[in-house]
Amino acid sequence: MAPPPPPPPPAATQALSRKVERQAETADVQEDRRSQAGRAAPPAGEALGAAQATGAGDIPLPRTIDMPGDQTPAALERALAEDRALPPAQWLQRIRLHRFEGEGALARASLAAFVQAHPEQPIPEDLRALLP
Repeated sequence: MAPPPPPPPPAATQALSRKVERQAETADVQEDRRSQAGRAAPPAGEALGAAQATGAGDIPLPRTIDMPGDQTPAALERALAEDRALPPAQWLQRIRLHRFEGEGALARASLAAFVQAHPEQPIPEDLRALLP
């Protein structure tokens, strides 16, 4: 049977030990940030109340589409239902927000629903490009 390998030199052991300590510290910092972010985010119901309390000039924040590009039919329908519940001025602001966030399909669908729901409302010039 072969003899066991010799122990690593002290400098290598210390460097490895420092590397492991840094990795552990990094993991601890990341965990702290995640836990702080979780505590800082209000529950969904509170966010909804804040969005509904905004004035007509404020851009209401979308609640159901979590990720840009999330355009599953169910997510699209939920977002459209939320948009339909808004007063006309806020609905137009929400359409702008969808467009700004890169949700072009949602912005176009929401504007089409807006035109159906409010045919008497003029479409702002900056949103006309979204019309079919």
